[in-house]
Amino acid sequence: MGSLNRVSRVVRLGVYVAATPEFTEHPKVADAASELLRDVFGEEAVSSRLVIGVASLPLGSRSSWKSSWK
Repeated sequence: MGSLNRVSRVVRLGVYVAATPEFTEHPKVADAASELLRDVFGEEAVSSRLVIGVASLPLGSRSSWKSSWK
């Protein structure tokens, strides 16, 4: 699988959150993902972020990340 040593930052982070229509705090879920990446790669780790609420995700997952790395 390789090593993360060559990764300098996350160019783009997309977070998909499975939620009911009443749920409006999608950014708070994405904040946890951004915080984890900052802890691993440093304060400026994530350049841009997209958060989308969806009705469902594969295998019953509550959230999913899609990212591009540099």
